[in-house]
Amino acid sequence: MLSSAVAWAETVRDPTRPPAAVEPVRAAPQPPARNYILQSTRVSEERRSAVINGRVVVEGDQIGGARVLGIEQARVRLRDARGEFSLALAVPKVTRPAQAREYEYLETTSTEASQ
Repeated sequence: MLSSAVAWAETVRDPTRPPAAVEPVRAAPQPPARNYILQSTRVSEERRSAVINGRVVVEGDQIGGARVLGIEQARVRLRDARGEFSLALAVPKVTRPAQAREYEYLETTSTEASQ
């Protein structure tokens, strides 16, 4: 009977004992971030160009591992190892037309200036 109690005790796991060495779960490697800033575009009949990260590019150029596919008025399409993506200019949305402001000019008098 004593041997069966010992056998049972060996099969019961001690809840305070740390788990056996388990390999930590590693996160999948993240692809490098796309750090592109579209600063301006120029679209004319003769030429389409854009400024990305301070560099002037035209369709077909490579910049930072991405190829410039197309340049539009406020958008540039690129393709890198992860696929196709677009950059857009940050164009403020105008919800109402600007209104002229009237400024009042106050007359200043100075006793020092007149002397």
